[in-house]
This record gives sequence, C-alpha cells and structure tokens, in this order.
Amino acid sequence: MANKARVRVELKDKYNDPEKNFKEMFQEFKRQVSNAGILHDYKNHQEFQSPSEKKRKKRREAIKKKQQETLAEKVLSGERVKAPSGVIKKILSNQRKKQRK
Repeated sequence: MANKARVRVELKDKYNDPEKNFKEMFQEFKRQVSNAGILHDYKNHQEFQSPSEKKRKKRREAIKKKQQETLAEKVLSGERVKAPSGVIKKILSNQRKKQRK
C-alpha cells in the first residue's frame, strides 16, 4: 500500500476494570482505522485488478448512475415507471430531504 496511515490510541484509566478499558480502547482503535480508510485500502489490494477491469467497473457504475438519474426524473415528473418499490421510495425520500434543506 502506497499510503501509510499511523493509528495510535492511548488509554486513560477511566475505570478500575481493565476489561472495560480494553473494550473502550479497542472501539476507539476500530473507529480510527475506519476513519483513516485502512480497511478500504486493504480490501482494494487483496486482489489484483487490471486497468481494463477498472475501466469496465467505472463504466458500469457510470451507466448505473445515469439510469438511476433518468428513473428519478421520470418518477418526479409523475410518469409511471416499472421499478422495484424500494428504488422509488429511495428516490422520493431523497427528494423530501432536498426540499427540507
């Protein structure tokens, strides 16, 4: 991995119970590892992905995003669409969130 992140967790004795101290420290460690993106990088580097595979994946994601946008436009315009109800609910809830802001 090219980018190295250092994660350091210091324990301050809040409790007399060493097990509670360890649990708290471990939770903080997991949170910092997650925020630093270490596990994400690790999972990306577990398998080699050729440049052409990366391009194909990126293209598929772009196509999927475009389809979602067109579906959202149709739903919001009131047109009847055939799609899973979960997708339609998600579109409508995102629209409500935008209206609240």
